[in-house]
Parts: sequence; structure tokens; C-alpha cells
Amino acid sequence: TQACRALGFEPIPITPAATAPSAALPGPTSAPFAAPTAQPAPSATPPSMIGRVALVKTDDRAHGVRRALDLLGIRPTQGKRVLLKPNYNTADPAPASTHPDVLHALAEWLWDSGAESITVGDRAGMGETRAVMDRAGAFQVASELGLETVVFDELDPDGWAAQEPAGSHWSRGFSLARPVAEAESVVLAC
Repeated sequence: TQACRALGFEPIPITPAATAPSAALPGPTSAPFAAPTAQPAPSATPPSMIGRVALVKTDDRAHGVRRALDLLGIRPTQGKRVLLKPNYNTADPAPASTHPDVLHALAEWLWDSGAESITVGDRAGMGETRAVMDRAGAFQVASELGLETVVFDELDPDGWAAQEPAGSHWSRGFSLARPVAEAESVVLAC
């Protein structure tokens, strides 16, 4: 929470949707689930990072992503410039990397939720990022849905923003990719 605030991001408190589902989920396979419990009323203390979790059992990744997001009942990206950060440490199949169906479903949901713009960006830990993103299907999804893309490895020195959050254990601070630092909303698709 502290690091997010130091970077100018405020955690979004998640509150229950107006009506909580109470039975089975539609889809190829369904499983019963318990209705979410209400969060405590807001207080003067900083918001807790404890939130809600939505579980959807299905063989259809896109349906599962959309259904889980709808169950959460949040729209944190309406009217915002969004950085969608998948997990492309490698191009190995999911769950080692973000599946193209998950990226596609998330991006569609972000557009439907009123995102002003969406940029997909990442930096691979093992392998050349552009090749990893290509093999993982990121550029194809971006092309289909009108998303911008950024390969963090290819940013010049001005593409990185120095961060020195107060009270951090990083004595010399750290650099953050400017597209992340300047996004109004960051969505992680790990």
C-alpha cells in the first residue's frame, strides 16, 4: 500500500455489488459458491488491501474472466488511461504466462468499463521481451482490439522514471517504466 501511494496510486476499496449472487454460475461447468461478505464501513484509517475474491469454475477462460470481474462489481478504469501488464516472464503456456484468451477478455472488459485507452506492456525476465510477447499472442490481441503496446526493454533512458519512495528499503530508489508511472490505472494479469 505504501509503495503504491508513493507512486501516486491510491488503492481502490472494493465494496460488494448491489446484489450478491447466491447460486450457481452459468457456463460450460458451474459450481456453487458462497455469496461475498460485506466490507466494513469506511473509516479514517487507510483502506485495507483485503478485498473480495471471485472464483469461477469453467473450461472457458474468457467466460471465467468476464464472470469473475462482473461478480466483483468494480469499474476502476472508467475514463482512465490504463496500462495492462500481463505476465510474460516467458512464453511458456499458461499458467507460466498470461493466456491470450485472458488478455483478450480483460482488454474487452476494460473497454466495456469505459477505459479511455489501453496499453499492453511488459518486460520478460527470461528471454527477449518482444519475441516472448509475440509468441504469447500479445501483439495479435492488441491488433484485434486496438490496444497500444510497449516493450519495456526497448525504452530509452527517458522511458524510465526514478522513484524514491519515503521509508523504502531501496536506498538509491528504483526505476519504473514511465508508461506504468504515468498510467492512471494499472491492471496486472498475472
